Amino acid sequence: MVKINFLDAEGLGKEVIKGNKNYNGWFGVGLTSKYYSKENLTLYAEWSVKHFNSFMFVIADDIERFNLMGFKGLNEKEALEEARKKGNEKYKMVLEAAEKFPHKVEVKRWQEIEISDEYKIIFNQLDKDYDKLPVLREHIDNTLWANIRTKLESLRIKVGDKEFEKRFRQLVKYAISEISSIIYLGGYHIYPVKVGHKGERVYDKIVDRIYSKHYNKVHQKILPKGQRGNIYLQIE
Repeated sequence: MVKINFLDAEGLGKEVIKGNKNYNGWFGVGLTSKYYSKENLTLYAEWSVKHFNSFMFVIADDIERFNLMGFKGLNEKEALEEARKKGNEKYKMVLEAAEKFPHKVEVKRWQEIEISDEYKIIFNQLDKDYDKLPVLREHIDNTLWANIRTKLESLRIKVGDKEFEKRFRQLVKYAISEISSIIYLGGYHIYPVKVGHKGERVYDKIVDRIYSKHYNKVHQKILPKGQRGNIYLQIE
């Protein structure tokens, strides 16, 4: 029998696990992994409505354009069209899962996040800092290589070193967009607790370093007020 298991919690996530139901949580839904099935997402929703004041699924569709530009070499318009086509299918499926929990689970698409001025400020700052701050660049690069090394090595062999560097920069934008969404939803959109699986912890650690001004004191100007946290669940 498929079930959901609690793995760990950090920051405000620990308060949620202790029984504090005053916080709002969210979960990012990828387009390609079989892990994000209707059955699994229903389990995440079922667990979350018991632990949060409100809960939101975010469909990672527009952000997928960076992966399509990186791995398939599509231009941005082509990549966005393909990402949204896949997103339409995923959005419908997630809505069906959310409908089982009326008024308790919300579903948004990535473009609803990206359109925010606050999100744009965060993304643009981090995108500039990637090129200017070696330690931030190192951490993001290491995260990508740790997560998708086999795919990156295959891409480099396929397209050659020069083209690979261009493609890799698009994949970096995917990572920066994901990091920016965590920061934005953690404060400006009042969803301070991110729910995810253990594979997402690498991005969360970069967010924690940003909050601690580990990379650049200017980040204090782009960060929302307040605390945030993470909860890691796994379906087995």
